[in-house]
Amino acid sequence: MRPTIFISYNSGVQQEETLAVRLQTIGAVNGFHTLLPDRFNHKSVVDRETINRIQESDYFLIFATSHRLSKIVEQEIEIAFQHFKDPSKIIVLYDPKGSNITSSPHSDKLTLITFDPHNETVDLVIKKIINVINVEEKSKEKKEQQNGLLALLGIGLGLWALGSIINED
Repeated sequence: MRPTIFISYNSGVQQEETLAVRLQTIGAVNGFHTLLPDRFNHKSVVDRETINRIQESDYFLIFATSHRLSKIVEQEIEIAFQHFKDPSKIIVLYDPKGSNITSSPHSDKLTLITFDPHNETVDLVIKKIINVINVEEKSKEKKEQQNGLLALLGIGLGLWALGSIINED
């Protein structure tokens, strides 16, 4: 059984939105159930549909390439924490260069994992994630969910690294 993964992004950060949409598409083609926030009518407040999507999910994920988390993402994290009550299910991958994400008032409600696409490999970051999300669960279903999550995270990290290399040129 593959997990349902809610993938968020900071409003107005094109790189993050593009990454979230691509990851959703790749996930769907490969049998993952991935959900994105509904930001069509509400760009500054979490709407009911987004809350429902978060509550349907097994994990909350964001690839934060910008310097801070937007107010709407912080609201989504709060909703996710109320739902999961487990910071290891709320994963924020971020580039530590110039980031102040660690000073977020919600940092105790999530799992922060750094990724410097210019100096770290995807494999190294996946190992960091494995150490955090407790992949030693005994249940076969939990192991399958975590393997699905790790596969999707690996794809997302690869897309992020590729985008960083391309944007340098």
